[in-house]
Amino acid sequence: MQQSKIRTFGMLDIIKIICALMILFYHYFSEIGHVGGIFEDLLSGYAVAVALFMTISGFLTFFKIQSFESYNEKRACLFKQVLRILKIYLLWSVIYLIYSVSTWDFNDISLLFVLDKIRQWIFQSTFYTIWFMPALAVGLIITFYLIKWLGYKGTAILAVVAYAFGSLLSTYSFFTRDVSFFVETERFCTMFLQGPRGGIFYAFPLTFLGACLAAYKNNISVDSKIWVLFLIAVVSVCFLLVEAILLRHYVGNTGIDLTVTMPFVCCCVVLFACSVNVGSNGFLVFCRKLSVLIFMSQRIFLTIIPNLISAELYDTLFHNQLLGCVFVCGGTILFSSLIVLLSKKIVFLKHLY
Repeated sequence: MQQSKIRTFGMLDIIKIICALMILFYHYFSEIGHVGGIFEDLLSGYAVAVALFMTISGFLTFFKIQSFESYNEKRACLFKQVLRILKIYLLWSVIYLIYSVSTWDFNDISLLFVLDKIRQWIFQSTFYTIWFMPALAVGLIITFYLIKWLGYKGTAILAVVAYAFGSLLSTYSFFTRDVSFFVETERFCTMFLQGPRGGIFYAFPLTFLGACLAAYKNNISVDSKIWVLFLIAVVSVCFLLVEAILLRHYVGNTGIDLTVTMPFVCCCVVLFACSVNVGSNGFLVFCRKLSVLIFMSQRIFLTIIPNLISAELYDTLFHNQLLGCVFVCGGTILFSSLIVLLSKKIVFLKHLY
């Protein structure tokens, strides 16, 4: 059992750091350093990073849960993980909320404005790019209790229905944009349920997929059929890119988070990761911590610092795309690495990841 855990954590740590870097570079090149051509098309596959993060989190959480026999122990394991996720989210929220409130025009502010902001913080996210943390917590809780009440088959049906419905509210909304039921439902979900890309329609199906893979994991033989699984994973990613590019060119920006191919990609990639025995070492543990911090801290360099510096300094930093990329992406990685290193002496910093 211990060998299996080491093998799983090792390869998944590599995938998580790749996902974090994908999101970081996508945000930079889509918001500040604009590109075109085939590179822009390749960036269309960025959303797989967040979906993989959800699936891997579901996999690792339920892999731990399965090691306990009693229901109370399983539940305690779940809520320990959920509380860890929410603690990270709330601590980073303090930073981003201070910045957000500082940008308000207090000379022209109303009670309705403040109440609407509070609603957004509670039902959507305290900041627009850390939404996935509360969504993940909700997804894990839903998955745990539905498996307990309905079993895997019953939960699988609900997961498919939830994902399909979320797809029609989001990625494939061009099919339903003229149907009043879907329009009103999307508006309600956005206001009170984190939107289609929230805990119910997005995180729950993907964390459940991770839970299914955790249950199936013992049937995956070590170091066998690795290249077959690798090729299947690569082909699945190619299908996702094709679907994303077709949507972007012929439909427009609908968001590819809930594409048909997304769950298949996540399944293939995690299955491949489970078949590879890369061991475990300090560098991979460092990557595991760094991946979470890159996800959470990138907005400091993408949004906060660019909006606080002078126009002259901004032009100096971002006039050249490469220099801007070094500042934003390199700064995020160095800052995140510094937190990991300092946390060895300042224990509180460990709560940030």
